[in-house]
Amino acid sequence: HDWHPYGTQYTSTTQLQYRTNMDTNLANAKHDSITSNVMYEGVVGATDDVSILCHTQSHIDTRGTSAQSGTQAFRFVNGYILKISEISPDIDPVTQIPALQELTAKFANLAFFITATFGTKLGVVWIAVWVRTLPIGVDNGFDTNLADYWMDTPPYTKRRRKLELFVNLGPGNGLSILAWTALKTMNTILKFTRRGEPEIPSSSNNGPGANLYERTAFPGMTLNNYLETKHYGGGDTCNHVSLVTMLDANLVKHWAAKLVFQRLEDGAIEDCVLDWSYVLEGLTLEELPERALCTIRSVHLDLAGVALDPPPDHLNPLQQNKNKHNCNGNSCNGADGDIDCVYQDDGGGCVELSMPNTCTASSDSSKPWNGHGAVTNGGSSSLSSSSKLWSCWPGW
Repeated sequence: HDWHPYGTQYTSTTQLQYRTNMDTNLANAKHDSITSNVMYEGVVGATDDVSILCHTQSHIDTRGTSAQSGTQAFRFVNGYILKISEISPDIDPVTQIPALQELTAKFANLAFFITATFGTKLGVVWIAVWVRTLPIGVDNGFDTNLADYWMDTPPYTKRRRKLELFVNLGPGNGLSILAWTALKTMNTILKFTRRGEPEIPSSSNNGPGANLYERTAFPGMTLNNYLETKHYGGGDTCNHVSLVTMLDANLVKHWAAKLVFQRLEDGAIEDCVLDWSYVLEGLTLEELPERALCTIRSVHLDLAGVALDPPPDHLNPLQQNKNKHNCNGNSCNGADGDIDCVYQDDGGGCVELSMPNTCTASSDSSKPWNGHGAVTNGGSSSLSSSSKLWSCWPGW
């Protein structure tokens, strides 16, 4: 199933391309060296592909004990780059993008992980969607860990504590000596604090003449420690969780991290081949070993250059939604970020809603998306397909 933020009838002029992963890392590297503005999904744990060292159960007794992650639990659906004015970071992106509501509703028995990364300097937001493909019961540690993350409630302390970002640098121009020094400093800090990360090389060997097989794994970092994050969805009644990340180096306090994120804002994403992977940190023996949640590879991605030009407002479903939930110019958002009112075009004006901004489930107690239910591939949905209440849209 494909989804598009502006509808399938919209004709895009963006240069952003998608492709599938090739059989070997060498083939991927050769192809990526001469292409740009491409996104595709690598394979975590495969030889010479996406390398992520995750904690094993031995980490409880010997801090930092790690092994290569198994294949990612969620697989990439697709994603788009939008102008930053199109959606707000203060509301769940699923609530703001009708196509995402339709996608998560159509496949109500599946679990979706959705990210919206706001690049304030570039004026864009990168929307990406993954769906769980790892059956429940294959990895009990991951199931328990995901359930703890999924069921967290505001202020989302567990989600902020657990979610980690891993970045791999692929063959290419690499990073400057200064940026690499900053990464080494971050690595040292992480190595002797919580994660026990292994060393990364003293310098990037990804310059001219580099081994085409080489991908350098950066140390994993707790995302909320370095960037502002917002969390939405989840719980017993939502089949998606959303992560909003503000990629703004001016908000980063740690000098080494600030330098790295400034480099990302200033062109490293366009200059480099980068793997972006998320991991949920296991905090108890029952939540180990860890496994990669999802991953995506960006190839010389000019974020501003590939951002979709929005259609006119009268043809733009995002703007139409925004207008519908705007009370005569007054914000409909309550203090908690929920939508509290809706503007009725039939002359009804601004109407307060009694229903909170949440998903409503049926009486079925099985929740296949949060790791608690027994429904696996091909199982029945726990949500009524005849109702739109599960779409996290208040009052529908």
